[in-house]
Amino acid sequence: MRRRVLLLGCGGWGAVHLRALMESRQWTLVAAADVSRPALREARRQLPDIRCFDDPLRAIDEVECELISVTIPNPHRVPILLHALRRGVPLLVEKPLVHTLRDLGRVFRAARASGASITVSQNYRFEPQTRRMAELIGSRRNWGRLQTGHVDFRRCIRSMGTHWVRRLPGGVGLLLEMGVHHFDLMRLVMGENPVRVRATARRAPQSAMAGWGTVDAWLEFPDSTVLAYHADCDVSSDRTPWGGRWDLDFERGSLTWQPYAEGETALRLHTPWQGRWPLDISSRRPDNLFRNHLVDRVYADLARAMDTGQEPECSLRDNVQSLVIAFAVERAAKTGRTIEFPRYLEEVMRPCL
Repeated sequence: MRRRVLLLGCGGWGAVHLRALMESRQWTLVAAADVSRPALREARRQLPDIRCFDDPLRAIDEVECELISVTIPNPHRVPILLHALRRGVPLLVEKPLVHTLRDLGRVFRAARASGASITVSQNYRFEPQTRRMAELIGSRRNWGRLQTGHVDFRRCIRSMGTHWVRRLPGGVGLLLEMGVHHFDLMRLVMGENPVRVRATARRAPQSAMAGWGTVDAWLEFPDSTVLAYHADCDVSSDRTPWGGRWDLDFERGSLTWQPYAEGETALRLHTPWQGRWPLDISSRRPDNLFRNHLVDRVYADLARAMDTGQEPECSLRDNVQSLVIAFAVERAAKTGRTIEFPRYLEEVMRPCL
């Protein structure tokens, strides 16, 4: 049986959700809301039978559905989330859930009070290559323990024109809107949270960002593995895929991994030197894997969870930890202090409960 969905925000990235829902065998889009009339006209053109609203709050009140999907960007989405939670209907929310710790507490408490579940669309983790990477690191069968790693993320933000991410203050644009993807992948492939976080950040005078244009961070994990993270949005051209370039060194070999890299080599193995150059390994990705930017896999996982009564992979309980890593990096960069992550996570979550 297909479940009915109300989509709040059908322009921009919401159009990706719209297409994923149109092609889904598990969901039926019954209504859409957006303050942009061109976005609504395009949604109605593709699906003439759906109801369209220019007021998301009215849509929440009037539409009968089994899921409300929210792609409206922060900070405008917070009052919409609070209103939707009063309905008691499960929510799927685009990452990041919120931009501030205060809003995190508000949404978390409202979710607990209503009993409604929240799932965060953390789409990068659903790439098959990412699953294999997590298995490789976790099993230690092939090359032993992961010792160190460097995650490099460099994209030219100027090429995005006047995108609203450029106007966000501090670390919100670089860390919460973009870096949260990489921190979530770190948690997935490492199988645990970091124990300590250090960071520095800066904004060059010629930066295209209103907030930080560059961040360097060091995340130490329980087995003393350190992942060095470099994010830069002021480069002159795109240097890495959106998932970044990951150079990982194990006890008996190393590799370069590029997650969420459509059309690019995903893996390059560097075994101990045997008189030949490293071998490029085909990603062997399914056709049209990135047609819906893996958002379709988020919806499929949520449908599976609802069918089985299990928790979805990107539940609020799990995803909030990836978000708090971004907050921890931001705090470390602002204060110059090393953040003991387990303690920081406990401090952040205490007001949410």
